[in-house]
Amino acid sequence: MDTLQIAMNICSTFGVSGLLLFFIKRHYDKKDESLKEGKQERKEIKEAIEKIAKQNEEQYQMIASQNDKITSLSNDIKALREQGNQNSQADRDMLRDAMLRIYHNCYEVKGWISVNDLESFQHMFESYTALHGNGMIPSVREKILSLPTIPPENKS
Repeated sequence: MDTLQIAMNICSTFGVSGLLLFFIKRHYDKKDESLKEGKQERKEIKEAIEKIAKQNEEQYQMIASQNDKITSLSNDIKALREQGNQNSQADRDMLRDAMLRIYHNCYEVKGWISVNDLESFQHMFESYTALHGNGMIPSVREKILSLPTIPPENKS
């Protein structure tokens, strides 16, 4: 019986250790599987973050491009305003010159003003004041408005 008992002891020993090995291996396999799933999740999260970062970079580039366009348009608007101011100044100067010519011809030379010249002067004066013209032109207008619209009769 000694042999049988030894054989049983060996079988039981190997059986228990076999079962122990089976459970230990199963435990570590589950752990490895869990780690693999964790790695896969981390990999997916990393890919999602990289995708978002790429989208953010594209959006930043688009915003920078739009900002450049806005700056360019703003500079164009400033240039157009400056040009408009220069044009307004030139228009004001031409209107002033034309009104002074009418004044000289009608007030100082002829002593009367035709209805057409008076209407022209009035339109020029309105445009001149709309362009923020000032100075001596209002007093010139008063003198022009005091002129008769019918020529004086010739003294013969």
